[in-house]
Amino acid sequence: LRQEHARARELLTRVLSEIAMPTGEARTEDFAGLRAVDAKVREIRLVLTEAGLTALVSALETDIGKTLDLLRGVPDAKAGHRYAPEKWSIREVVGHLADTERIMSYRALSIGRGDPAPLPGMEPDDWMAGSTFEACSLTDLVTELENVRRCTVSLFRHFSPEAPLFRCVAMP
Repeated sequence: LRQEHARARELLTRVLSEIAMPTGEARTEDFAGLRAVDAKVREIRLVLTEAGLTALVSALETDIGKTLDLLRGVPDAKAGHRYAPEKWSIREVVGHLADTERIMSYRALSIGRGDPAPLPGMEPDDWMAGSTFEACSLTDLVTELENVRRCTVSLFRHFSPEAPLFRCVAMP
């Protein structure tokens, strides 16, 4: 399984280097190469077998525990701490994690069900401006993050290894 993950990671890195510059911007000068990229994506999909999907679900289940333990150790009185004046507080970071996981889960659902519609982007600072995380207790936000992760795990448990998880257009 580790070899499959290493192979998938290597293939993804290679594909990304062909379609994106190191800055993360898309290489728009070479759309003719997209067929070759599509073939590589199909190759990656072959690597991500049922065992890979099972490993992903297992990682989603176990990794959240470490995060929750860490966050539950932060006193609510310190949850408003910002390491710099214009940076997000601990509460805002936890709320952002939950929001982002919801968005990525929705994207996975759309892709997994074969919806060809482009997916909307997300500007984190705009979303944060519309949030009320500072009015919430850290305990409530951590519980919310835990619940969101449970939903994500449930969603991924119901995906088939053949789900088209690599065919999508998502806005940055």
